[in-house]
Amino acid sequence: MNNMTDREAFFVQLFECGKAKGVNALEVCLEEKNSLSLSVSQGELDGLVISEEITAAFRGIHNDKFGSTYSEQIIEGQAEQIILNLIESAQLGSDAGWHKESSSSKAASSEFSKKVNGVEVSVQEKIEFALALEKHARAVDAKITKTDYCQYEEFQLNRQYRRADGFVLKEFRQGSTAVVSAVAELEGEVRTASAHETGIDLKFLSAEKIGREAGTLAASNIGAKSVNSGKYPVILENLVAAAILEGFAPVFYGDRVQYQMSLLKDKVGETIANECVTLVDDPHMRGGGRTTYFDDEGILTKPCVLVENGVLKTFLHNCKTASDSNAQSTGNGFRAHAKSGIEVFATNLRIEKGLQRLSDLQKQMGTGIMITDVQGTFAGINAVSGDFSLQASGFWIEAGHVGNPISDVTISGNFYEVLRSVEGIANDLRFLFPYGPYVGAPSLLIRELSVAGE
Repeated sequence: MNNMTDREAFFVQLFECGKAKGVNALEVCLEEKNSLSLSVSQGELDGLVISEEITAAFRGIHNDKFGSTYSEQIIEGQAEQIILNLIESAQLGSDAGWHKESSSSKAASSEFSKKVNGVEVSVQEKIEFALALEKHARAVDAKITKTDYCQYEEFQLNRQYRRADGFVLKEFRQGSTAVVSAVAELEGEVRTASAHETGIDLKFLSAEKIGREAGTLAASNIGAKSVNSGKYPVILENLVAAAILEGFAPVFYGDRVQYQMSLLKDKVGETIANECVTLVDDPHMRGGGRTTYFDDEGILTKPCVLVENGVLKTFLHNCKTASDSNAQSTGNGFRAHAKSGIEVFATNLRIEKGLQRLSDLQKQMGTGIMITDVQGTFAGINAVSGDFSLQASGFWIEAGHVGNPISDVTISGNFYEVLRSVEGIANDLRFLFPYGPYVGAPSLLIRELSVAGE
């Protein structure tokens, strides 16, 4: 082991031990993450956490059964115990008969997305950025009395995938996100609104833009009232359209299709949406919250068109679902965390933007409702049936112009019907806060939705 790092020595020990104990197709997905999270409140630092963590997920085949384990330490002498844990897991594991060597097994090892070189930003400057978020949110309007929360987060991630045959993939990822929630109050009425931005690092974010957006929206919601129940033409503003898409994203996952949890089963090649709708999962999107060049099975990622001009083209697959469907993996095999098994997840999923401005959609609609916020997307969405019912707020649109704010309404419909009833797509593509898959959409004009109000 001369001239080897401790990390490299560990991998040598691991693969040698795995081979000696009859573990085949042994693979490791290692992540080393440095992160910073800070929050401010009422002009003062409220919390600051700087952390480093290492997680490694191991998978292999023993006696034709898959086994898996994980570790939060990578040190010499640990390799044998990891292999023993994996073998124990395999005794209760799933059948590995479907497993084949990946198409990348003979490819050269690769390293992707090296660190972006930029000006170093001190922790104090990051604190000042967060304070500026709050300042700009409160400066918008006298009705803004405080912020519910005001946060800045960033991470740097070194990630690698290794197999026993010497195949190695490496990548570096980094990202920054800022979010602020503003509170508006007037004569006992309280309204809140939030705004966020995500970028490669701090210099891609604007404290003024984020703060002003949150403050403006919160203040504009003062005086909001309900509307009469009925069916209305509706504009789903970009982040609302993205939130609904996020809730229904799993219907495009190969495992959900095979488990009879998607009504899109057997519909590849059929028209499922208006011809103006194109849906893409783009793992290589610059600045994307989930940009990655390989999945947790060592499959190289590539952009995947799920719906093209309204026609369903394919589903997202990992190696298992692809094998079961007589297809190729799309490079969407990921773990939710190191302890879990490999499932199917989107990366940077978006509805492609159109050519119209939001104001053009408002004029096209004439009179109706523009929804700017929804609540309860997890509880109010049934991904199997496609039905949704969500608490919502927004603005009345009269003769193509933005009118009074609206609140205390519930919008309901069916995701599959919404796809078919899209009548216009704006050019204002935006993405949600990247909790899971990074999901984005432009504003959508929908022919009709049910609105429950007064």
